[in-house]
Amino acid sequence: MIRSVYVIFSHRLKHLSIMKITVLIDNTGDANGTLTCEHGLSIYFEKDGKKYLYDTGASHLFIDNAKTLGIDISDIDALILSHLHDDHTGGLQAFLKVNEKAKIYLSDKAKNTRCYSFNSGSQREISIDFDCISNTPSRFYDISKTEEIALGITIVPCKKGHYACPKGNTVMKQSDRKGDLLIEDSFNHELAVVLTNNDTQTILSACSHNGFLNIIDTVKQLNPILPINTFIGGLHFPNARPGQHLEQDSDFEQLASQLKSLAPEIRIVTGHCTGSNAIAALSKYIKLETFHSGFTI
Repeated sequence: MIRSVYVIFSHRLKHLSIMKITVLIDNTGDANGTLTCEHGLSIYFEKDGKKYLYDTGASHLFIDNAKTLGIDISDIDALILSHLHDDHTGGLQAFLKVNEKAKIYLSDKAKNTRCYSFNSGSQREISIDFDCISNTPSRFYDISKTEEIALGITIVPCKKGHYACPKGNTVMKQSDRKGDLLIEDSFNHELAVVLTNNDTQTILSACSHNGFLNIIDTVKQLNPILPINTFIGGLHFPNARPGQHLEQDSDFEQLASQLKSLAPEIRIVTGHCTGSNAIAALSKYIKLETFHSGFTI
């Protein structure tokens, strides 16, 4: 039923207005130094007269960049949180202070999931700020399945599939709200956004912990009729720390080959958690573009 509704709605989008997508904050700043950067991601987009935000970065800094770019965060109509890590939800409290109207969409797993990183060797909590949810519960809307929140804007829960997930996931753990039952993070709280415009689809996927190829494949299965034109987001291939065993050149070669079979015409625009080593390795086999704070498409 979900797939049929998704396809039906997609056929009504032919004459919708052109959308605009802007990266408010990323790990990399802009070339002229007018915008700040941090280890985090926040993406702003406009569609059919409405204004949306995908993640809030790690702090309030996305708001500062938005002001520099002439974007008023108080005008945002809806915020979508890609997953529960604090480099994507850390600016949530600052967002709530300046925006009083936006609906906030997040995974239905959010209220009972704590997240941890062992990337530095010791445990560090990287959960969403639960006080933001409990203090303003009416602002938050749970997503448990694929849902079109506005014409041509669909939130898609990410899931594992036939393709590899990033090896960097192994240092990420999750537990229940009480902090018990620490297990490897399943990333069942990860959400992608699909924007449909002029009979093509654009995927926003902040970190792609479930594997960027699996996310592309999921969207293709939901709507096999419309082509996926662009994928924008992090791929979670960070540069390895000493002693870490992450993707090697042969892994990137295989991923590139699989992408060519899965979506040969797709445009990949990446940044944030895609490290410079991964970008260099993947670029041997496929064309990649990179984004930064202030990048617009």
